[in-house]
Parts: sequence; structure tokens; C-alpha cells
Amino acid sequence: GGGDGSAPDGHRVQHVAGMRDWLHHPRMSTFCVQWAQNLRDVAYSKRQKAARLDPFSDQVLSFAKEDPEASKCAEDLHLFTNGGRFKTAYSNYKKTTGQILHDFIDERPITVGAFRGQFHYQDVVMMYSTRAKPEKRDKSNMKKRNLQPGLYACLNRDINLPIYPDNMSRWEAHRACYGKITAILPDRNSDGRRVKFVEMTNLSPRMMMHKKFLEDMYSKDEPFDNTWSPWTKNDKKKNTTYLELPLSLLDPLLRCRGKAGGMNYAVRIVQERQEERTRVHGQPAPALTLFAIFDCRHMVTPGFWEQTILHFFREENGIVKLYEGVKYCQVPQNFIGIELATDYLDMQNEYLFRYVNCIRDGVGAVTSCGTNCVWAIEKGFEYEEKTMIEDTATSHKVILQGYEGTYHYEKLIFGTPKENKDFLAAIFRWSRGAVQLFWLAVMAGSRGEGGVAIPFFWIVLFIFIVPMAICQFGMLSLYNEKNSFEMAMYLYCGFFFLFSLGFYFVTTRKYGYLLRYCVLFDNSTYFFNTFPAYYWCLVLPAYMCWAGAIPFDYYFFTLVPGGFLWEVLTYIEIIEVKGWSIVEGRKPEDISILRSQQMYFVNCPLHGLAFYSGCKSAVRILFRHHDASSWSSFGSGGPGDWIVYWLYFLNSWLLSCIVSAFIQVGIYGLSDATKVISYAVGSFTAVLFMGLVFDPFCILVYGSTKTITLKHAYLVFWCVMLVLGVVIFAFQGGSQVELDKIGQSDDGDDSRRF
Repeated sequence: GGGDGSAPDGHRVQHVAGMRDWLHHPRMSTFCVQWAQNLRDVAYSKRQKAARLDPFSDQVLSFAKEDPEASKCAEDLHLFTNGGRFKTAYSNYKKTTGQILHDFIDERPITVGAFRGQFHYQDVVMMYSTRAKPEKRDKSNMKKRNLQPGLYACLNRDINLPIYPDNMSRWEAHRACYGKITAILPDRNSDGRRVKFVEMTNLSPRMMMHKKFLEDMYSKDEPFDNTWSPWTKNDKKKNTTYLELPLSLLDPLLRCRGKAGGMNYAVRIVQERQEERTRVHGQPAPALTLFAIFDCRHMVTPGFWEQTILHFFREENGIVKLYEGVKYCQVPQNFIGIELATDYLDMQNEYLFRYVNCIRDGVGAVTSCGTNCVWAIEKGFEYEEKTMIEDTATSHKVILQGYEGTYHYEKLIFGTPKENKDFLAAIFRWSRGAVQLFWLAVMAGSRGEGGVAIPFFWIVLFIFIVPMAICQFGMLSLYNEKNSFEMAMYLYCGFFFLFSLGFYFVTTRKYGYLLRYCVLFDNSTYFFNTFPAYYWCLVLPAYMCWAGAIPFDYYFFTLVPGGFLWEVLTYIEIIEVKGWSIVEGRKPEDISILRSQQMYFVNCPLHGLAFYSGCKSAVRILFRHHDASSWSSFGSGGPGDWIVYWLYFLNSWLLSCIVSAFIQVGIYGLSDATKVISYAVGSFTAVLFMGLVFDPFCILVYGSTKTITLKHAYLVFWCVMLVLGVVIFAFQGGSQVELDKIGQSDDGDDSRRF
């Protein structure tokens, strides 16, 4: 809501005119919730997406007249008066800007909190940066990162223009001079040097302004090879302006079509303007420049800067100093209207923000999640542009450079959630970007370039391959000689000692940074975890229910105590982590773990398809210099539809396993204990997985979850009995079935007794 507000200690805060602080007023917060709910209801009645409706339409705002409480709130707070907040928000919602490259940049001076309550006035720049595509969706050109015909290019810093505007830096002035490359011309002789020239058209207004100056400077150059005939213009369109320039004077106008391209544009503007002030006006360069990222669906709360800025300082001997070791601070996401108990698609991602990040924070390796992250930017800083997940890739880059990433536990952001299928499309994009990041990390050279092939090799060797090899060797030795059990125990104890010694060293303060590679490894390889999920939810229940056998051998007094010990240790670990992540007096809830486990099985196809498409795009990035970083936030129904089909198939598959187990029990009876155990365990596993994906399935298919009652249980029971009766009736040859004779044959053989 526009205007200046006063805060204690003379701290003035100037809000952007609009709806930013509506949720901080209790009654207005209730009004907004009703508004959002009515918007969703109208969208549902029209079978449209809520994002495509006008929230200020009469049908959406009808609740303000029909609901007495909402009407009273609007009247008391003067929402609909000419000078009220509603009219201001409406005007900002309908306003369109951005006709030229720089007119949407607006600098607003606000107050920033310093350490220990002493306030100092600083310049804060707010920019809206989007992913522009001047090629008009020409996908063949959008994929290319280097300069070639079809792409737009602008002037670089290697040329001095005759005049510069006062309201922009030199880099901005050069970037405003752009055009489209239409042809690569024969090389020319420029002062004895062989120079490649290009032809440009679709010139911008500022390029047209300097066209005469550029032509006078470079039109005198002749072809480099005298055997060539002078280059002539052929097939030129009438009323079209052309310009010939050396290729070395040009840079890509849009080097990256992904989110990182828009952010790097904003970062470069801040850096260039700071340099301009230092060079021209003699102003000292700032000791710290913070750059925060807020996606369009997220809003900050008052006190955001005062809280996050503290992470970039350290107190030593009573003196607060700037700490250059911290490069970024991540703030958890928080979506309005989503409770953990009903967050069936895990949009809040509470397991990551309350469990995982507090562990990673201990070694300074919290991974940026893109939005709600504050970065310390210096001259030359850029976000990683090669992948779809610029946040994770940039985190890896700065961590490998020796910097730290910290985590702020308090929720200082409010956001609106995506629609279900758009959220699943985002999960697909994150996984695909992780595949790209994996190949870039493995194929890159030094650590400075993001290469972590050697650390990843040691992680795979000592955490995965060596333990499995020792365990397998020890198990095989139990079948051999008399002293094989002692040999296996010696082997296990030796490995346990060496592993414990190594774990002790990497958890010390001196070598703790080595654990950061485990975080980088997890970020780059988590999509591989999807393949075991197919075994647990598809192969294992089907094998036990259809084949009537358990697909592995085991010792009861080895498997059961070992599994019990593992669960106890995991439970102790969870309790320990909960003590680290207490926010506002509340520990993280166990249901967040359940939501994460549910989505692990729900998202199986997304990670598998992401691995395939991510490998293809990684090849283009590495060997063809393509730009594979662009993506769409909304309207991506494909991944959501894949998940719906997958859940239909999964539930049908598991249901067929259960039916198969009951049919075979009805046919062969209960005499074979091994088969009965296999049928029981297989059916229990199938029921477990059906219950695990039940809520997400209902949310995606029906829009709301279903409550299972005793009536549903009775229906399932009688369906099973009906199937059993049909099977037994058919097996008995159509004769009357008596309960005491089920499973008996005519020759008196009771081997098939039910």
C-alpha cells in the first residue's frame, strides 16, 4: 500500500505502491484470503486456470458485496475509495511499461538496518528483469550461444562512441546499440590485420543514431584477399537499413535465454553504475553489495534486509567486521494457504528447508534455491548460465572457490503456490537441470571451472563401491571354510575402523570443508535414486504375489536385528536434527518426511525422463555450444499428465498383484508356508504403496483427497470374497461349494486346503 510509514527509532520504510503489505494487517489478510478463494472458485466454474482470469473482474470481486465481513472490512479500511489501496493496486496491475531496454529501471532510496540497531541510509535498487526473446521463438537460433546469422548482437566495450547519455552507464549505452546479424561477410584488411565482418539489420534507434559514425570508421576497409571480387549487396530488401561491422566489436545481446540471463543483466547494471560513479564522480566503491532474488510469486516482509545482512558480518573481539567468506544467504520458502497436513504434493518442501538445510549449514554448503536468496556480488560476478538450475550451479561454483553459503531459518517470505501440474513441471525442470549439471561437473577440467570429477570418484568408491564389495565378500565367505565367519568379522571390523577414522577427520573444523563435496554430489546425482523406486513398487510386489517366492535369501537373525538397528539409528538422527532446527519455538514435524517419501514414488517418471532429456541437452551444451537454459514456468501440462498416467498404471499394477495373491491362495491353499509368507508380504507391500500415493493421486485426478471409511473397507472385503468365490467355483468344476470342503479334491488329497 503506497506511501511512507514510520517505524520505531525513526526507521522510515517506503513500500512499493500496491499490495505488498496487505497481509500484515489482520483484517486485510482475511480479505485477501477470501479474494484468492473466490478467484479459484470462479476459475473452477469456468474450467480455466486462475492465472488467466482478471482478479479485478466483477465476478471475482462479488464476494466483497455478498459477504458481510468482507464488505465491512472494505468499508472500514476505505479500500474502494478513490485514494484507497484497492485503486492503487488496480492501476499498478493494469499498467504496462518496458518499451525500451532501460526505462523500467527505477532506483528507490529506502532505509537499511545495520548491526545492533544503528541505521544508515543506503541505496537499494529494485529491478524487474525478465527473460526476453527477440528472436520471436525461433528455436533454431535460440539454442545458439555464439554469434552467427539470425542472432541479435550489440556493441561491446572495445569501441568509444562519440556521445553518451547522462542517465545510463557506458555498458548500457553500448547494449542499447544492437541489431540482427543477417550474414557473415568476407574477411577484410583493417590496418594490416585480417578482420571478420558481419552484416546487420533491424537496427535499434540508438544504433541508427551512431550509424554514420560507425560507417565512416569501418567502411574504408578492403577485402583481405585481393583475388576476391569486391563484395556487392545482392537480394536486398527495399526500405531496409544495413550496417557492416567487425565481428570483434559485437557481443550477444542475449547470451542466455534462461533465468540467469535476466539476473546477470540486472547484476551488470548495478556493477556498471557503481563503476561509473567511482570513475566519473569519485565516489568510493561500496564494501558490500547485496543482490536479492524474488520470483514474481514471492513477497518479502518488513525486516528482511535487517535479518539477512547479519549473515555477512562476524564479531571478533567485540568488533563487528565484514566477513568475505560468506557469499550468499538462503531464506526458506513459505506459501500462503498450504498447511503441512494437506500439502500432499510437498510444495512447501519442508523436509529440505527444516531438515536437510540445517545439516548443510553446518559445513557452509547450503544450496541456493533461486528465489529468496541474497548474494554478495563483486566486480565480475555472474550467475552460472549453462544449465536450467542456475541457482544450484552458481552455488557449486562459489563453494568450489572456497566461499560459504548460509541459511536463515526464519520465514521472511510469503509466496503464492503454483498449480499442481505447473509444480510437477518445475520438478521435471529441476531434475533435468541436475542432469545437465552432473555432466558439466564431470566433464569440466579444474575446480575453478566447476569440475569435481575426482572428488566424485572418491565418494563413489569409498561410500558406495567399497562397502558393497566388502559386504558381498563377507557374505560369500560365510558359505566356505570353517573359519570364514571369523574372517568376515575381521573384514567388517577393519572397514568400520577405517571408515570411522576417516569420518572423524572430515567432521573436524580443519577438514570439515571436505563434506561440502558430499552436498555437491547429492545435488548432482539425486535423480539416480529414482531407479531403485521401480524395483520397490513394481518388481518386488509383483514377483512375490505372482511367483509366490521371495527374490533373495536372508538369515532372520541377521536381517531383522540389522534392520531394527538401522531404523533406531535413523530415528536418533532425526531427533538430533530436530534440535538444530527450532524456529519460533517449533521443531520440524514428522509429516514432512512422509510428504518427501510420497513424492519420491510419485515423481519416478519425471526423473527418468529428465535423465534422458538432460543427457541430450548436456551434449549440446558441451560440444555444440548451445543454450539449453530456457524454460517456461506456466502452462507446462506435459509432466503433470505423465504423473497422472503413471499413478493410474501404478495403482492398477499393485491392485493386480493383490488380486493375483488372493487367487493363488484360493487355488493352492495355505499348506505351503513359503508361498503364504510371500503372498502376505507382497500384498502388504502393494497395499503400503497404494496408501502412500493415494492422497497425491486423488489431488491430481479429482482435485481433492478422499477419506477412507469403514464402508469402503467393507466394499473391498466383499469384492475380494466375490473374486475368491468365483475362482473357487470355477476350480471345483461348478459344483456346490461348502466351506468345510474348500481345497479338498475328490481323491482325498488335502494338499490344496484353503
